[in-house]
Amino acid sequence: MSQNDTLSDFLSFKKFISRTLIIVVYLIGALWTTISGFIYMFKRTEIPFIGRYSGGSTQILVGLAIIIIGNITWRIICEIAIVLFSIQDSLKEIENNTDRMVEEKSI
Repeated sequence: MSQNDTLSDFLSFKKFISRTLIIVVYLIGALWTTISGFIYMFKRTEIPFIGRYSGGSTQILVGLAIIIIGNITWRIICEIAIVLFSIQDSLKEIENNTDRMVEEKSI
């Protein structure tokens, strides 16, 4: 396949960049979720009428939950999106194979 065909397929939406884009978005989201969990674990919390309070076992556990559950949930969401695009790729391959079989039978 020439570079011109690849550009033509890209511009006509026959070739998708979504899988690569989803992986990049996943990595950014996983990094963001992890950083958010650490920030939550170590942030200083203001308690009214008492003053500043830092950390605490509950805050650390919630931060760990954000890191673990957040990253697992984000991974599942991105995997579902990749599976949907994989299904589309498989359907396109089936269509191409069917067209080729029809052409061979008509010859």
